[in-house]
Amino acid sequence: ASLQTVIRELVVEHSVAHQETWHSTPTPVSKVQGRLLIGRASDVPQPLPSRLPNADKEVAYVLMSEKPVLAVDDDSETAPREDVLTLKLPQGKKGQKQFLEAVLPQSMRFVRSQLSKGVAVCICCDTGKDASVGVALTALQAFFDDDGQYLNAPNEAGRGELTRTHPHQGL
Repeated sequence: ASLQTVIRELVVEHSVAHQETWHSTPTPVSKVQGRLLIGRASDVPQPLPSRLPNADKEVAYVLMSEKPVLAVDDDSETAPREDVLTLKLPQGKKGQKQFLEAVLPQSMRFVRSQLSKGVAVCICCDTGKDASVGVALTALQAFFDDDGQYLNAPNEAGRGELTRTHPHQGL
């Protein structure tokens, strides 16, 4: 076999194995019955599954990374998925500013939209311990009550800022 054939076969084998395997499954937030999950962007399989492993629950994705997370298939002419939000997030001070001004507002609109459809949301960043946790905490505060129940219609201020009626609000 030619070198080109061997390389092609290795790439196909790796692609097939990578497509269906989670390197490490995302961690569900148990307080909200796993409607939010936190993970590392490099752990998600490609193509992204529309259901979680060992569960019959639909899942959408917020993928935040300094580098592209999803492989681009040049032969594919499929439309972007409505259940995936990919956001570039640089490291350092520039990333912190972008997180507050762009990533957090965009991800909250997306998370609200998915939760309102009954879809769980897997929130991933490069480490699984940084921006993904910030987005998940904001979503917990904005879209769930203290008992972990989904708030069907969170209040919105006129400028699009997230607010909510909460027994401890104003303290």
